[in-house]
Amino acid sequence: MAELKGKQRLGEALTQPQRPSPVLSAFQFMHASNDVPSDPEGVQGASLNVRTGRLLQAGVTDRWMVGGHPDNAGKAIPETSITGRGINFRQAVDHVQKVSRLTQGQPVAVAAGSWYSPEKNHIALDASTPVEHQHDAEQLMKQRNEDATFHLKSFTEVKNPLKGSR
Repeated sequence: MAELKGKQRLGEALTQPQRPSPVLSAFQFMHASNDVPSDPEGVQGASLNVRTGRLLQAGVTDRWMVGGHPDNAGKAIPETSITGRGINFRQAVDHVQKVSRLTQGQPVAVAAGSWYSPEKNHIALDASTPVEHQHDAEQLMKQRNEDATFHLKSFTEVKNPLKGSR
């Protein structure tokens, strides 16, 4: 087998985790954010793990998403509102890079997120925390004073009883 990087074998080099491509990650995030569901009541949005560059897949990933993820100073990363139903590539790149930069070195998973609000006709870009258990997600949602938490796998939204709707 061919050798690469000193004594490292080619097979080993191909299986080593690679740093995510910021451009490819932002492109995937933009595409998923702009994917309008055929069902008018369907959910439009995306969540991208900024550590791995991989999309958290709606209908597949078994995680609850809670917005308001804090930056390295402990302050919630502010949500960005974009009028209309889509985002462009520059907005996607800027958002993914911002969330990645503000949370660099944190030991937890962080997602650059987007969701469409038909009531307000805007896409909100946020920083979210993927949480495994519903109870923990609801507690974090209340602690952060978020409107709701969203389960990616089941498309279930649980609203914060302490707040009104979005």
